[in-house]
Amino acid sequence: MDNLKSTVVKFNNLIFGRVIQKIGLHGLFSKISLPRNSSFLEIGCNDGYSLRIIKEFFVPEILVGVDIDELAIEKAKREIIKSNLDDVKVKVADARSLPFKNKKFDGVFMFATLHHISGWQKVIKEAARVLKKGGYFIFKEPLAKFYNLPWRDILISHLHFLAKASLKKN
Repeated sequence: MDNLKSTVVKFNNLIFGRVIQKIGLHGLFSKISLPRNSSFLEIGCNDGYSLRIIKEFFVPEILVGVDIDELAIEKAKREIIKSNLDDVKVKVADARSLPFKNKKFDGVFMFATLHHISGWQKVIKEAARVLKKGGYFIFKEPLAKFYNLPWRDILISHLHFLAKASLKKN
């Protein structure tokens, strides 16, 4: 069973983490006007793939990625060096307790991360805390219908599904 889970995760990361994500983010970003030379944070940056897209599209002065997974951050550091993105910083951090001052960032990004975090309401509050007044919180989550599969509980039991009503309430 662990082998099957590993294969599903690798397939998901390849297809959704690379191909669809890049197309989807370019489509999303083309609808957003953010000032250049801003400061941005990506929560759940994993291996840094989205950081490159954010950097290319918005050209922020400051770009920081955080993830709770130390191995992912190590991989992100290698990718940043390989891509010559020396001014992009990454660090290990829990999204429910971000290690940044209040009102530090002009924009906070989060892609397909929230549903992996128990206590996701704290993440929303933390994103709001570190955003400057008038800042932007840009997040994208997969559709719940996509995960409504018969084998879902076996393969991806760690997910937390977000209901529209609970998002409105929080």
